[in-house]
Amino acid sequence: MAGLFKRSWEKFVDWMDLPPPKPKPGVADVHWEFLGDILGELTCLTDRETALFAQTDFSSTEKIRELVNQWVLPTFERFTPTSQTRILHTIDFYLASGSPKLDWVFPSFGIPLNIPPYRLFTIIREILPVIPTPKRFDTAKYHENTHQSFSNTLFSKWENHGGFYAGCPDSDDTKTFTPMPRRKGLFLPCNLERHRAGQDLSLFRTWCETGMAPDGVQGLPMDAIRWRKGIDIESMHNLGMDRFMRQYSQPVGVKRLTMRFKQAVGEGYMAGNPDRLIEAFHVRFIIDRLGFLVRCYPLIRI
Repeated sequence: MAGLFKRSWEKFVDWMDLPPPKPKPGVADVHWEFLGDILGELTCLTDRETALFAQTDFSSTEKIRELVNQWVLPTFERFTPTSQTRILHTIDFYLASGSPKLDWVFPSFGIPLNIPPYRLFTIIREILPVIPTPKRFDTAKYHENTHQSFSNTLFSKWENHGGFYAGCPDSDDTKTFTPMPRRKGLFLPCNLERHRAGQDLSLFRTWCETGMAPDGVQGLPMDAIRWRKGIDIESMHNLGMDRFMRQYSQPVGVKRLTMRFKQAVGEGYMAGNPDRLIEAFHVRFIIDRLGFLVRCYPLIRI
């Protein structure tokens, strides 16, 4: 199987090039993964940052607003206007609908924040500009688009200092952007090995229960999935980077891709549920602001 997957991995991908159906007039399409995309740099923390955020007390509103201004706002400003609108519609839908998918974001993206997701996204919505928060929620005006191609339709500026301005021009009519957060620590090659096939399942049970990763990094409980034996990880990484490049067009690009496969590529546990082993048919790829693949792992929430 390993050799077959290495030679012909494209045959196993549910093709994504066909565009998703156009939304109905007056209806906003939404997708739950956009809630992770808006958290930007928080979806690819270093080991040092993971431990730091897991230990930080975010109980005060001021602390959450500080987090949003430093880590979320810079990412949002660099999304294209269309992507910004899709993100805000998605936040509105999941805040108002009571969907449990709002609670999927932290464990699925491995974000180590001790904040109730509803509280965090409420504050994010208060801070972000572009479109006003609806005074009345109408379910008929939103549609959860489950097409895989739609989940990959957010685009943003890749360069550190550029972006798509979302606020008001400065007095001298120039456009400024919130600086990207200063990062601490390094991404090491071992970061991509945490989901390696063949590791004992007990390590992944511990990961989903306590937040302790198989390599000893302490975060918060998250979905813990290992690759299936026979999956050539190098080919998987190359597949992700190839797709990133194919969907990249100057001056914008994607920073998160999700692919669906026709057979299981991984297996693992949802955060807090070590008793049910679940097969994974999807893979998430995350690229950092410098264009490096820093996360590649199977998904069980989709």
